[in-house]
Amino acid sequence: MAQCNWEVVVARQPKGYVELNDQKWAIYGPIKSINITEADNVQIVVEWAIKRPLGKYGIPVGEGKWEVVSQIPLTLMMFPNLVVPFVIENIPEMGDRVRFADFNILYFNVIEKVSSSDVEGLQPTT
Repeated sequence: MAQCNWEVVVARQPKGYVELNDQKWAIYGPIKSINITEADNVQIVVEWAIKRPLGKYGIPVGEGKWEVVSQIPLTLMMFPNLVVPFVIENIPEMGDRVRFADFNILYFNVIEKVSSSDVEGLQPTT
């Protein structure tokens, strides 16, 4: 069942990654922080961000190569709390995740989907 209060997600202090998907691009980044601001906005900050184009049916094109969006921490998403519905699901091999705004996913657990060494030109700061 869908929920809208992101305090549930923030309280669990996600350490995984977020992947945004608009059916044209997939944007990926390991979560640095997620919080609710004083203005009651949900802010998702990633350590670094990469993207790749998606083709028909959301399948990656270009041999799955990632392009660097940012090598430094950045706010990947910000939206009003209580507005964007989400569902928490359990994926046996990856743990709990949040599915929101159609095809976007946030994983709670640390998962090495893409290592910074897998992306040419990405040298994230820590």
